Amino acid sequence: MKRIFLFLSIVLSASTLFADEILNETFEYGNHDLEKPIGWYCDDNSWLCGHFDKDHNRCAHAGDWYAFAEADDAWMFMPLPIFQEMHYNISFWAISDGDFDVEVKIGPSATPEGMSVDFMPLTRVNATRYEQFSARYVCDVPDMAFIGIHCMRNDGAAYLCIDDVVVEMVNQYDFVVKELTTETVPMQPGSTGHFSFMAHNTGYDMETLTISYSHEYFSSASFFIDGQQVTRFDLPVSSDVVVDVEATLREDLPLGNVVFLDVMIGSTHNCHTCMASFWVIPTDLDGLAENDLQVDVYPNPASDVIHVEVADLQEVRLLDLNGRQLLKSDQCTIEISHLASGLYLLEITGSDSSRRMLKLEKF
Repeated sequence: MKRIFLFLSIVLSASTLFADEILNETFEYGNHDLEKPIGWYCDDNSWLCGHFDKDHNRCAHAGDWYAFAEADDAWMFMPLPIFQEMHYNISFWAISDGDFDVEVKIGPSATPEGMSVDFMPLTRVNATRYEQFSARYVCDVPDMAFIGIHCMRNDGAAYLCIDDVVVEMVNQYDFVVKELTTETVPMQPGSTGHFSFMAHNTGYDMETLTISYSHEYFSSASFFIDGQQVTRFDLPVSSDVVVDVEATLREDLPLGNVVFLDVMIGSTHNCHTCMASFWVIPTDLDGLAENDLQVDVYPNPASDVIHVEVADLQEVRLLDLNGRQLLKSDQCTIEISHLASGLYLLEITGSDSSRRMLKLEKF
C-alpha cells in the first residue's frame, strides 16, 4: 500500500504542477445566489453569483457556482499583488448569450480609473458553450495591488458568465509530464514493452531534461524521440515533446501481480522532478490471441454500476492492484457499489480468448 500511495501522490502532483497558483477562483465557497461574489469588490452589483442553471446560458463550467455580469459596463476587483519583472498566466472560462468585450487589468486601486495596465487585452466573447480564454503577461511596471475583470455588453446580449479564474506566477524553468500509455499492459516476463509520455514546458525559458528509470521490475529501458535514442533532451518554451519508452520486464517475476515502470524526468536547472509511471501485469501470453480486443467501459470513474461494451464477451474479472480477483462475471453490466473507493483492474476476455486490461476508478 505504501508503494501505491507514493505512486499516486507523485502522479497527481506531477499532473497538476503547471506553475505557482496565486488565484484559483471557482466561486464554489461562501457565496449566495444573486449576491456579489465573496472576496471581490463590486459596489454597483454589476457582477453577481449564480447557483445552478438559469436562463440566457447562465450556468457553471464546473461545480454549481459561477459569476455573471448583468450590466452594460461591469467591473469587479480583487486584491492580488502583481510584482515587477515576474511572469504570469491568466485564464478563465466564459459563456454568454451574445457579444461581450472582456478585459483584465491591474492597478494600484480597486476602481476603474485605477486599473492602468492591461493584464489580458480586450477580447470578444460570444460563446454559447463554455470556452477558455488565456494570456501570458510580463509585469514591466512597478508592483500592483489589485486585479480587475471588466466586461462591456454589446447590442442584443444579456448575460456573460465566467468561472474557474486562475492566475499563475510562471517560473523561469518549469515543466509537466503526462503519461500517454494509461492502460495496464500485460507482458510476458523477459519481453520488451512499449510506453510513451509527453513533457510540456510551462516555464518561460528553454528547459533541458534528463531521463532515468527504476530497476525494480525492469532489467533495461531505452528512450526515444522521433526514433533517436536519448537520455536527455531540450524542451523549448510552450512546446510538447513525446518520449517513447522500450523496457524489458525481468524474467524472474511471478505472474499476476501488478508491477510498475517508473520513469524519472529531471531538470538540469533543478526546478523539480516529475515521474511517469506505467502499470504492467506479468502474464502468460502464449494462449492469448494476437488481435487487441475492442472494449468500452463506462462510466469510469464509477460509483455503483459499470457497463462493458464488447463483441462476444466471455468473462470479466475485476482485480485489485495486487492482482487478486475480487469478482468474475459473464454479464455486461456489473455491480460495484460494494467495493471500497480506489483503483482496480478489469480483465476483459472475448470469446476468441483475446483480452484487454483496463484501469477502473471507484469513487
